[in-house]
Amino acid sequence: MKRVLAVFLLLLMVVSVAACGEVPAPSTGSGDKTGEGGKNTPDPPPEQVSIVEEIVIEEKGILIKVTGLEESWMGPELKVYIENNSDVPITAQVRNTSINGFMIEPIFSCDVVPGKKASDTIDFSGDVLEEHNIDVITEIELYFHVFNTSTWDTIFDSQTVKITTTAAGKYTQTYDSSGELLLDQAGIKIVFKGMGENIFGPEVLMYIENNTSQAVTIQARDTSVNGYMVDAIFSCDIVPGKKALDDITFYEDDLLANGIDAIAEIELRFHIFNTDTWADILDSEVITIAP
Repeated sequence: MKRVLAVFLLLLMVVSVAACGEVPAPSTGSGDKTGEGGKNTPDPPPEQVSIVEEIVIEEKGILIKVTGLEESWMGPELKVYIENNSDVPITAQVRNTSINGFMIEPIFSCDVVPGKKASDTIDFSGDVLEEHNIDVITEIELYFHVFNTSTWDTIFDSQTVKITTTAAGKYTQTYDSSGELLLDQAGIKIVFKGMGENIFGPEVLMYIENNTSQAVTIQARDTSVNGYMVDAIFSCDIVPGKKALDDITFYEDDLLANGIDAIAEIELRFHIFNTDTWADILDSEVITIAP
């Protein structure tokens, strides 16, 4: 299905270019840097990295192998090969995926009936990687969630799979934790990075660190904007030792219904719990954000 969508979008792009009548000249503006003597020197192309083909899962009749790392029109894609040697239809998905220490949500769900094989890709958005300042992939971590396609019963959740690329040891990922510190407690750090906007409405941009030894989920409670209680969209899962860029989103319609056309003050509490056991870790004091 992903490939059908990709072909369809590619055809739309071709038709669009043809309709323009002529191809515009390539730009030499913002991508250039000024070197010695005032000459413009283009940005160097990002390093082409690769991985070693290896079997990462061999459990309960299921074999999963990573076979390559390539670029597509959407962004990087991790190529996988799956064998279903069990007697039930399976669906393989991934959970808790990170790249270079940042939690990143990929696109992947592969169905394989008994006795069959499949080649598929775990797709990452190039735009999302750019937002996280990930120029070169050095390592990918994830685990596979495999379940019975017919009954939805879990077959297994794998141990964490760590995949290193040929750029490992040559490139150091940077993390921008600057901003207004909202919380630094119980091993969890949350920094306010400013305001943004998405299709639903305004969003509070945050940098988050999980410096604990457990997987945590962070949510917002008792959220108000300019003194009015409003619903917020936010739930962030972070595994131990990882970081995330996430946001709290407010519905534009909710704000307008309360006569709010500009955000002056946000109040909320962070509710933090263990992702696996649901045990409470922390309920913060009321936090005030003045954008």
